[in-house]
Amino acid sequence: MKFDFKFDIKSILILVLLGFSLVFFYKWYFSGLDGYKKEIKRLHSENKILQNKRDSVSLIIKGLEIDFVKLQKQDSLLKIKIQNSENDVRLAKDKANKSKSELDNLRKDLDNTKKQIEELQKNPLNRTGDDLLNSLKIKTKQ
Repeated sequence: MKFDFKFDIKSILILVLLGFSLVFFYKWYFSGLDGYKKEIKRLHSENKILQNKRDSVSLIIKGLEIDFVKLQKQDSLLKIKIQNSENDVRLAKDKANKSKSELDNLRKDLDNTKKQIEELQKNPLNRTGDDLLNSLKIKTKQ
């Protein structure tokens, strides 16, 4: 099979147009790579910056987690301390109420004793006979 190809103007123009289109395609394809390379480099540097930020944020998060655990422990200790204080307050209130009731009883006894003393001062005991002698013996023994 033999190709018999004639070089006329039409075929030459087609070959020239094909050559120009190949040259322009080549220029476009490889010149676009520089733009893509720059964009890829920019994206890589942005990615590194974001990774560094992510790493620093993860370190901060770890620090905050440690602080959170410490605060939880401190919170539980303070809750126990509050419960103990509430128990102490309750016991102190109970003791105060008991002391108040004892004080009220002592005041009643004191009032009764004062009334008896006033009664005896107004109306002294008139002892006669054996009662008087026994009373004197008791008072002299003291």
